[in-house]
Amino acid sequence: MSIRKEPGGLRTYLLESNSQQQGEIVKTCMRELQRAVSRVQREYSQTGVDLFKSECKKTEEAINILKNLKPQTKREQMERQALVDTYTKQFSRLLESMHKFNESQTTNQNLQQQAQLQAQVYDEDILRDRQIELGKIEECLQEVNDMMKYCAETVQEQGVVLDRIENHVDDASENSGQAVLELNKAEEYQKKSHGNCKKILFLLAAILLVFFLLMYTYS
Repeated sequence: MSIRKEPGGLRTYLLESNSQQQGEIVKTCMRELQRAVSRVQREYSQTGVDLFKSECKKTEEAINILKNLKPQTKREQMERQALVDTYTKQFSRLLESMHKFNESQTTNQNLQQQAQLQAQVYDEDILRDRQIELGKIEECLQEVNDMMKYCAETVQEQGVVLDRIENHVDDASENSGQAVLELNKAEEYQKKSHGNCKKILFLLAAILLVFFLLMYTYS
């Protein structure tokens, strides 16, 4: 760029040079800001977010410096304003893009949290159902245990009763044996007494016969 050959040419050249230099600075800041946005959108991390915030601050400061420059001519003011408008729009678009990305990230995080919450609730429901089923199984096992105890007690009682019956049967068997012996003895006594009766009757008959013979003889 050459120095203009007109009054105030050197001053105008310096002002234009300052605007262009600041514009290049803003352009560089915008480029770095775009890279930071791309990095965050590509791989979200706290380091990327911090870098984006730092580049936003630098870019905003560079744009403000450009706004505060005071050119002397109307054409220079228009050129500076055009640069300011252009970079301000780009800066706004980048901020809007990052804002939408943050909203989407927030939405995704909310969805993930809801999914985790639902999964947690589902797991708690499953755990509660399992605890209920385990409680029912425990009750059934307790009932079975009680039944087994009752059966064992009943078997034990029945065993005692069977032992008593067995003892009574043994006693009855012994008593039956003794009864048979007594019956045999009674039968023998009966036979002996029957024989004695016959002898006595025979003897009485002989005595009567002798008596009658004697009476007949003396008559």
